[in-house]
Amino acid sequence: MERGCHNLSSKLGYILIVTSLSFFLFLFCQSLIQRDEGAHVSLSTDVDSVQAVSEQQSHQLRSSGGSEGSNSSAGVIENALKEAAVIMKQHEFKATNATTTNSQTDTTIANTTATTSKTVSPSDKVKQSASFSHKLKYRLQFSHEGLCVGISKLKRLTLSFCNPVKQQAFYHINGFLRSVEFSLCVGLAGFNNSTSGDSLTLLDCTQAISLNLEKGRLIYRDDQADGRGVLCIAPEGGGGIWLGKKIVLTKKCKKDASQIDLLEESAFLRDRAALLMPSGDKSCDSPSNNRPPMAKLLPEIQVERCKMLSECVTVVVKTARRPLLVIRLAESIKTVLNQDLPMIVIDDGPNPHPSDIVAKIAQFPNINYVITESKDLGISEGRMIGVNMVTTKYFVNMDDDNVVTESWDAAKMVELLDTTDLSLVGGRTDSMDWPGFMEFGCDESKPTLKHYWRSCRIANQSLPFFPDCLRCDLTSNSFMAKTKDILEVGGWSKELKVNEHQDIFLRLKAASKKVVWCPKFHVLNLHINNDDTTVIDKAYKKLRYDRSRQMKKVFTNHWNVEDYKLIRGSKKKWPNTWENDKY
Repeated sequence: MERGCHNLSSKLGYILIVTSLSFFLFLFCQSLIQRDEGAHVSLSTDVDSVQAVSEQQSHQLRSSGGSEGSNSSAGVIENALKEAAVIMKQHEFKATNATTTNSQTDTTIANTTATTSKTVSPSDKVKQSASFSHKLKYRLQFSHEGLCVGISKLKRLTLSFCNPVKQQAFYHINGFLRSVEFSLCVGLAGFNNSTSGDSLTLLDCTQAISLNLEKGRLIYRDDQADGRGVLCIAPEGGGGIWLGKKIVLTKKCKKDASQIDLLEESAFLRDRAALLMPSGDKSCDSPSNNRPPMAKLLPEIQVERCKMLSECVTVVVKTARRPLLVIRLAESIKTVLNQDLPMIVIDDGPNPHPSDIVAKIAQFPNINYVITESKDLGISEGRMIGVNMVTTKYFVNMDDDNVVTESWDAAKMVELLDTTDLSLVGGRTDSMDWPGFMEFGCDESKPTLKHYWRSCRIANQSLPFFPDCLRCDLTSNSFMAKTKDILEVGGWSKELKVNEHQDIFLRLKAASKKVVWCPKFHVLNLHINNDDTTVIDKAYKKLRYDRSRQMKKVFTNHWNVEDYKLIRGSKKKWPNTWENDKY
């Protein structure tokens, strides 16, 4: 009887322990739920209480002398404690993540529409800094000249080359710009109430101002200060159409001065890695000065010969509302080759052409005529759209006002690309004799790109296996190239709406891609006369020529040089280093 009572007592004690443990676990879980809802409950205190109660119940059980239930009940308690510890860790992890997330959205450096930021506690600042580490980084580029926001020695914002060897990137989160390099935010110098012309500097992030991207401008809304309203960041000073060096807040939010592109850092570095940009410090260490060696024949086992031109070559043309010129080019190709080649035409938009023009284009089923949404797409971006549509291994680049002649030997150009390690075979036009070598100068008072006009013809470094073609850095814009090689170096810089010619050849040279110029492959460049039947948009012509100076500036800034010089004359003007170049 006594033994039975003892067993009953042990079982009741065991039930009491399990019930009590379940009750406290229930309370513990409830406290976690309350914490998620905003109640600040200490998880460690809850678990400690569970441990203390469990240890007390375990001690009572051992004191009762219950040998049969003691081992099993102790195991239950141990497992329950382990489970509670796991739940606590999981909840702490989730709570930490939730705190980090909330710090990005709720505990921001400042309200996005406020004049100045809220005061942020040191602990919140640490959390805020951590929240930036996983965000995208951007270069801030003023598109008018292709220059970026840089940082001076005094940590003022200044206009600078977009240089991948320098840390110029910013995080842009909730309207605030924080420098990746210095972990400081953009604010007003002196931190006074905003006035037009205030310069911008890097400050502690508690003093940041909110700058939001609106229609391509970084806007600061000053509504709460003195009623001046909307300001934007822009370079101050400069002569004529050019930008100054100091970056300020201003009411003069002109599109040409204040227009900004956010260049995502990883994409920017990929693009500039293909460029292998010069250092801009007058030294001669630019990889773009290293001329690729002479082209070589491929081993026969590596040669994949083209059987039909139309299966290997696509013609790419960028036009600007000049469809009749495109048709003229297509007709000349068909006449010379006695066959059509696939042609991709990229035209400015957005309006369709008249029905009679559409009918003429339809007579060439080989033409894929694309009218884009942009009224002013630009040559470079249009060409890149076209090249990305190419499915053949080679493409021919043509201007819309080109006409091929009987000496334009497309089959021979294909053979050269099939059987050698060449990337590009250029032909001759009857305009300027552009083909030449290019060099980044290091003996100038400022970094300069030099283009030695006609130097390929003067050097006369012909291919041993095809003496009619000469080694060169730059040819005419009429060329045949390996599609993958052009895409590999990034193609044309899309911001160059005109003045894009040298850009693609510098990219090829920097990447050690081989180029030859073959003057026998002749293409006419028939400029338009006033009596031409093609409808000419005079406004477009004015736009193109008026902004040539601006695009030249964008081009030189893209390559981190201050000037571009076309050098005419004999070998006496060539760099001395060329004498050691083993052709």
